[in-house]
Amino acid sequence: MAVEFEEQQFSQNQTRQGYGAVTQLVMKLGLAKNTAQANLVMLVIAIIAIGLTVYLILPSRATAPVPPTTMMPAEPTQ
Repeated sequence: MAVEFEEQQFSQNQTRQGYGAVTQLVMKLGLAKNTAQANLVMLVIAIIAIGLTVYLILPSRATAPVPPTTMMPAEPTQ
């Protein structure tokens, strides 16, 4: 009793000839004319987003709040 297997032919992954969706969006919006420019635009956007995130997350370096002035003692009740 012999066992036979049918071998399937798998093709190699073919390189995709399109651009990514975000790259297409950047070029469609007119922010870039080609993929190199679109990549540069996306890099700048990423750097700005990271900078803004760090700015919002880190504690502010504002001065400490001014303590309230000395309060007058309450008038004695009779």
